[in-house]
Amino acid sequence: MERRGNVAVRLRLKIQPIVGTPAPASSIEAVATVNSGYEADAPEIIVPVRLAERLGLWPSLPEGACVQTYATAGGPARLYRVLQGASVGIQVPDRNLPVETADVVINPVIRQVLVSDTLGERLGIVVLKLRAGVWRLADEPSVERPSEIKQLW
Repeated sequence: MERRGNVAVRLRLKIQPIVGTPAPASSIEAVATVNSGYEADAPEIIVPVRLAERLGLWPSLPEGACVQTYATAGGPARLYRVLQGASVGIQVPDRNLPVETADVVINPVIRQVLVSDTLGERLGIVVLKLRAGVWRLADEPSVERPSEIKQLW
């Protein structure tokens, strides 16, 4: 059976680096996939190398960055973690929303931005229809928001 339409919850984020070398832009908008299977003890956002470069976090890692082994869908992977590396906020046209500080995890293999379960919860993301990609914010019980189109880096 062919699947049509969105198959994941994707939303637009504004990512502003807190550490690292000066980035070409003070903040960058990127579409991220909300992944409840990405379990983290702290708010984390996984970014591809191309986005990490634009954020000024790659190839020269900021002081305090570390290499950690993550359990991924493709098996164990060594990724680069920048503690409290960025402020992250959801971008919607009808509201100004607060931001959260997040660890930035740089993954040289992926091409999409991923939001951890902890960051998603702190940002107030509520998934309504996973397959259809429908979501809302925790404080808006009667709103249904559609997913953004997938963005590859």
